[in-house]
Amino acid sequence: MATLKNNLISTFTVDNISKLVDYTADNYRRYDPGQYLYKLAMGISSESKFTEEFIELTYTTLIAWNMNQRGAKLSDYEVFKKSIFEHKETIQSLQNFRIETLSDITHVKDVIKFLLKNLQLVANGKPKLVTFSKTLHFFLPDLLMPIDRSYTLQFFYQNTNFQKDDDTQLKIYHEILNQFHQLATIYNFKIHLDDKWNRNIPKIIDLIFS
Repeated sequence: MATLKNNLISTFTVDNISKLVDYTADNYRRYDPGQYLYKLAMGISSESKFTEEFIELTYTTLIAWNMNQRGAKLSDYEVFKKSIFEHKETIQSLQNFRIETLSDITHVKDVIKFLLKNLQLVANGKPKLVTFSKTLHFFLPDLLMPIDRSYTLQFFYQNTNFQKDDDTQLKIYHEILNQFHQLATIYNFKIHLDDKWNRNIPKIIDLIFS
């Protein structure tokens, strides 16, 4: 089982958060195709996300973010799309929650548990965590954070590998959600919002250790 080795509250101060956010805003993957696709996706309203066009944009962006390479393998597009449509109401049940004002994190975690176990976003036998987190971030960007191996998992666990069983992946997701939630409640990330990568608070926090 993965063991959390770092936490955001003790690692970052108000001063170095500001410096890190400013640095990533100026330097992180500027003019990158992934940034362009992300900007398109974040410009879509919540009411318009459960369309084939948005799901295709999400799938395409995941591929641009290397979710179909190395250890990752997306489900076939038709499977991916069908699964999201089937779980539309469950995903939408979280759309009014925000990471910085979240008061019922237990409810959110219960919904995430159900979705992680039931959404078919990756090929059979492949780990779900990274693809799941990034997909849900597209649909719920003000609440849920993207997770990757090289930065997120390396920072929190000093390890990029994890067991593939659902319980382990869920434990990791919940622990990282706790970390993001705690930091979002004590620091005003809204002052750093922009029209590039920093389009929501979960993504701003994600970028401070990228």
